[in-house]
Amino acid sequence: MRRILPLLLLVVCAAAGFAQPCMRLTEGAVSPRTEFVSYATRPDAEAGAREKSKNYTPLIASAKCSDGNAGVRVYTVTLNTQQWLEREVFLRVAAGAPYTVYAGGRKVGCGDGPALAEFDISSSVAAGACEITVEMGCDGHNVPGRLHELYACSQPRVRIEDYCVSAPLKGAYGYLCLDVALANGYNYDEPVSVGYDIYSPEGKLLYYDKRPAALAGGGRDTLRFEYTVPQAAAWSPFSPALYKAMLILWHGSRIMEYIPFNVGFTPPGSEYILAIIRKAAKENKLVSYSAPFSGNPAADREKARADMAGLRGRVVEAASPQPQWFYDMCDRAGVYVVDRAGIDYPAGSGMADDPRMLPVFTERVRSMYFRGRNHVCIAAWSPAPASAGNGYNMYKCYQWLKAASPDKPVIYRGAGDEWNNDLK
Repeated sequence: MRRILPLLLLVVCAAAGFAQPCMRLTEGAVSPRTEFVSYATRPDAEAGAREKSKNYTPLIASAKCSDGNAGVRVYTVTLNTQQWLEREVFLRVAAGAPYTVYAGGRKVGCGDGPALAEFDISSSVAAGACEITVEMGCDGHNVPGRLHELYACSQPRVRIEDYCVSAPLKGAYGYLCLDVALANGYNYDEPVSVGYDIYSPEGKLLYYDKRPAALAGGGRDTLRFEYTVPQAAAWSPFSPALYKAMLILWHGSRIMEYIPFNVGFTPPGSEYILAIIRKAAKENKLVSYSAPFSGNPAADREKARADMAGLRGRVVEAASPQPQWFYDMCDRAGVYVVDRAGIDYPAGSGMADDPRMLPVFTERVRSMYFRGRNHVCIAAWSPAPASAGNGYNMYKCYQWLKAASPDKPVIYRGAGDEWNNDLK
């Protein structure tokens, strides 16, 4: 079971601090996991709008920005924590440049740009309010960076830490396998129960299950659920059939959280997807796309929603991390996505073949994988843009992704004629 681990800061550049653009390890973040929001009521969870959850607070729009010394940009915002006492509180950040995060005046960690990082700020949250500060340096073009994502969310001390969905379609049957990771934030044993239900695309309840678990103080456990759907509807670009499912956690007789997710059944094995991607590449339908980012989330979503009709039938290569709503939109619209990790640096730097950089490469690939693995729209993985070059670190990223996700191809157009690219 993954645990919250502090990570050592690795800097491979000429100068310390923010002055020289470089790639470095995240410091102080929790291990990567599925990006989800916990809901207190079922109607809010079924609506699927984060803004309806009492356990979610967007911060990016209200953050005040000022310029500090030596090109450092400072974002500050006050988080209302009154409703989150005795809960686990997390801060999620993605940015366009290296940054340092402070909560309640205490440094909680550092990050380096595009990969979404999650910081546990529970110990920094006091009754009433908590000031969040993000200090950011310049990007690779020596331009002061800006925030791409900044929000806080909370969960109960005994919580669903993560989940993993597998949904292969074999003949007329869909085989659902659901692993649910639980965590106990108390230092004493706690009894809990976890369950889920699944509804057909037409809204009919198909199955429900609930199981008890005894969590040791500070402990973790994983429960597996399995269910076979007869005459399962397949998810495809022209018929994106989605089954609606809900995770539910009980602490005693009290429901502590609801977590909604979608299930799409697709044929197993990478050859099925590779055939689709090869056809798209041959017909010039393998395209690059990034969700709009104007600073106005509502306008960005409307623009992306209008783009979906033109993207259906194509395969989209999207640099990670795109906003969560982009992947949700692709799930619903039937758009295949090749998800690309946030590995980017100046061409000719030699980083792809520098073993000192391997921890940074694999961290960004892991972040991409765990964040997006439950989206049916993600058809394949890509470690980096083709301009990143090839070498030892790219070989290891390919091997890691193939081991973690054997049913999805790994596409790296920077590999040339070498072996670490499934799209030949």
